[in-house]
Amino acid sequence: MSASILNWNSKFLFRTIATRKLNLRPLVSSFSSSASMNSINSQSLEDWASKAKTNKTVFREVIDGVRLAHLRNTLFPYLPNNYPQISLDNSTQEAALGQSLFPNSHLVYFWLHNPETELSKDGYFSGEAPPPPYVQRVWAGGELQFDTSNPLKVGQNAQLTMKIDSVVEKDRPVDSGGPIVLVSMSRTVENDRGFSLKEIRNLAYMEKTNPTRKIIISTRLNAKNSDFSHSLTPTEILLFRYSALTWNSHRIHYDFNYSTKIEKHPHNLVHGPLTCTLLLELLRSNSPEGHTLANFNYRAISPLYSNQPLSIHGKWLDESKLSCELFALNNEGGVAMSGKATLNKTVS
Repeated sequence: MSASILNWNSKFLFRTIATRKLNLRPLVSSFSSSASMNSINSQSLEDWASKAKTNKTVFREVIDGVRLAHLRNTLFPYLPNNYPQISLDNSTQEAALGQSLFPNSHLVYFWLHNPETELSKDGYFSGEAPPPPYVQRVWAGGELQFDTSNPLKVGQNAQLTMKIDSVVEKDRPVDSGGPIVLVSMSRTVENDRGFSLKEIRNLAYMEKTNPTRKIIISTRLNAKNSDFSHSLTPTEILLFRYSALTWNSHRIHYDFNYSTKIEKHPHNLVHGPLTCTLLLELLRSNSPEGHTLANFNYRAISPLYSNQPLSIHGKWLDESKLSCELFALNNEGGVAMSGKATLNKTVS
């Protein structure tokens, strides 16, 4: 899946929607047209939305310990020294049977089974994207919900059900980037005991992304206003390994020529889910014993790039440390991602 985080129209998309009440409409019975949208086959988009919301895709597999161990080995050079260990099988060095998955590590499982012929030109799976001209995708945020009493574990049989929940179109002037389609997708995971987690992805599709990064300096979300933090510089190796582990062939994350010459970015983009995972692992490294993540609702605000320093931060919102604000800052101090995490305390 694509994980591009871009800031278009100089403001974060969903924040703009919430504060300005822009012209958003579910694609149910009509798709408005304007001078900037004359080339769009509106009926084709409406048909796609109608069909997309009725389809479900189910993935089944046994949670193996190999990918979980590889993911932790990929992440740990970029996290604090107190980053938690996982139990390993002594003979294979993979995650041991019964080891719980850490938050967002389910992304290294349930790979899409589609051949390259079913991918877009820039590498993401085109079957879950609107028809042209909406050919470029950005990752706008999402939510993670967990049943803390029933985590996924190595060795379990698991099933993921993926479906598109909503498709909304938004008119924008050409000088603001043109029209976009907002797609919300849910991915629900169950094991033999039932519900384990639900991931919601908010994606935006448009004709052409704007690579200009708006630096958003926050008086609240800044380095001085955090209880714990960590600095790192993501490399091309990190982005490549994460792409491989999550079966993500979106070229903006590993193909420098494509990222810089075609989409005009200064470097390869850090995956939205990778930034999310780094924030959650920073939280796990600093949470009191017995505290487990129950929910994380986050927004992607501006892009992060390989070979540019960034910092990840956490700010406790209550004395019991059951609520925490997490945020990532780019190399210029601008907010790249922010979200609120809710934790449950294990009953002893």
